[in-house]
Formats: sequence, structure tokens, C-alpha cells
Amino acid sequence: MTEIIRVESLSKQFGSIRGVDDVTLGVESGEFVTLLGPSGCGKSTLLRIIGGFEEPTSGRVWLDGQDVTHVPPHRRAVNMVFQDYALFPHMTVERNVGYGLRVSGVSRSEIRRRAGEALELVGLAAKAQAMPSALSGGQRQRVALARAIVRRPKVLLLDEPLSALDANLREAMQVELRHLHRKVGLTFIMVTHDQDEALAMADRIIVMRDGRVVQVGAPEDLYDRPATPYVADFVGTTNMFSSPVVGGAVSCHGQPLRVTDAVARSGQSLFGFRPERARLLLADQAAGENALAGVVDEVLYHGSTARIVVALGPGRIFVDCQNGATGGRSALPRPGDAVAVGVAAETIMGFHAEAAQ
Repeated sequence: MTEIIRVESLSKQFGSIRGVDDVTLGVESGEFVTLLGPSGCGKSTLLRIIGGFEEPTSGRVWLDGQDVTHVPPHRRAVNMVFQDYALFPHMTVERNVGYGLRVSGVSRSEIRRRAGEALELVGLAAKAQAMPSALSGGQRQRVALARAIVRRPKVLLLDEPLSALDANLREAMQVELRHLHRKVGLTFIMVTHDQDEALAMADRIIVMRDGRVVQVGAPEDLYDRPATPYVADFVGTTNMFSSPVVGGAVSCHGQPLRVTDAVARSGQSLFGFRPERARLLLADQAAGENALAGVVDEVLYHGSTARIVVALGPGRIFVDCQNGATGGRSALPRPGDAVAVGVAAETIMGFHAEAAQ
């Protein structure tokens, strides 16, 4: 694949605040990339700079090999889908979709043909003459997508496109977006603060913090091999604890856990493991296990899974398990039950403490 977007040494200053701080990255043609991070990390500002809606303070933006740093949005081969969809309430669905083409002077018959094709792609051909007020949230989102792709941009930018939808509809639209991406073959760059959304949808995730890129990789790489404690804690949940390594073991809330030789030799002093990689055992099953003894503090029920909060003296850790699969139990444990938490040495990740801010 060829690189369709390239930003080099990009910064954006808002008074004394640096919204984007010396970012360099590339996006390949046809990729689905997400910019992931908490509110205020600079992801939406970076997206708006790529789209031409913000001028960078310094740095360059390249689109398909051309420098577009100071090219206005309407002259870039990109289109953006905004958080609020920005549909015209007085226009039909078809007219909303064809609006950009009309402004560009495309003939009426060509507008009708291309708008029809775009609506067919998003499954709304039957709603062409409906008004936006008659549509559901998910349908309005699809109209916004059709309006964005009808001009055949090289890159589609999506700024928190699913944030206004309820949980069930949001999950359905994740599937729709992935399906649309495969059908049209465009490059998608999407902003989200939702880690699950990023993991489910992206080919690559760009994790941002305080205006900077902290890690880039495929979802499984970021989840299984986070580079910093920040990434480990933001992309998923991690039971994190600090400890020296003594005799090939670390101390988790005062109890020893063996680590791999590679981790023991790494010189790291911050450690963590994912809740779903731990095993909840009956207290009498812990013999010979790499395990922690504790007491169930809370049980958070999530339907097919449950998060068990286990107290280890003054500390707490999380264990995720399938319902009915908690170390031989036929039911979930209850607060006050004595348990053991088995943690395989190879599931314990090590980090340098200075990377935690």
C-alpha cells in the first residue's frame, strides 16, 4: 500500500496550550485508522488539521504526495463526518446527500445518480425522499456517511461519529462502518475516546496523550504489548503495581508473584496483568499456583461475564471471568468469600516507572 496521508512535525498552539505537539505519522491508502485518547489529548485537533479546518502552528500535511498544509477544506480530496451529523433539516435525504455536488456544479442527473448510489451503499435507498426528522439516529448517521462518500474523497475523516447513539445502536453502527469501509475501499481516519470502539474497528490505533503520539500499532499489539503504563491502562484495564524484583518474583500488594526471566532481568519496577488473564480459584486450590490470596470485595455483573473485585489487604485487583466458570464454582462468588487469584508468570507485563505520569 502507498501512504495517502503524511503529517510531519505537526504542532498547534492555542495560546499557552499546545493542542498538538510535534506529531509525525503516516496513514496508508485503504486503512481504517483510529485516533484514540481522552478528551483534550489533541486527537480532534489533529483530525481537523488533516481536513483543513485548522491551520497548524508549524509542520506540514501531505495528501497523496501533495503538500496541502495551507489548502482549504473544499480543495482537499477529503471529507468529514461530524459528531452531530450536520444534516439540513429542510432538505430531503437525497438533497442532503447531493448538496456538495450541487455546490460543485455537477449536473442534476449526475447528482441524482450518484446520490442514489451512495444511499444504496448505506442501505437507505428507500429513504431518499424522507426528511431527516423522520429518521432514527442510526439512519441520520448513515445519511451523513452517504453525503461524505458521494464526492468520492480519497480520505474520510470521522469525528466521534457514534458518540450520540445508544449502546445497542452504536454496536450495530460499528459493524456498518466496517462493512462500508470494505465496500468503498476509502481510507478512514476516525477519532474516538472509546477504547472498545477502537479495538473493534481499526486496522491500526494511534494512541495520543497531551498532544503527542505515545504508541501506534494494530489493536492486538497495543493490547498485548502496551509500550507504557498509560497505554496499558487506557487500552483495556490493567492491575498495576510497583515492586522491586527479588529472586525472580515481585510483590503485588504484599504477596509474591513469580515473573518470567525476561521481565526479571529488564530492570523494570512497575508491573501489571489484565483482569481476564487472571484465574479466580477457590482458596484451597492455590497450592503450587502462582497465586494471590484475597477476599471478594464486590461482584460487578455484566451478563455473560462478571468483574470480581478482590481485596488483597489494603489493595484491590480485578478479575474478569465467564459466569459459571469461576474455578469450579457453579455460581459467582459473593462478597466476603475467601478466594485465590492465579496469575501465570508470562501474563505479567513490566514497565519502567518513569513512563507513568
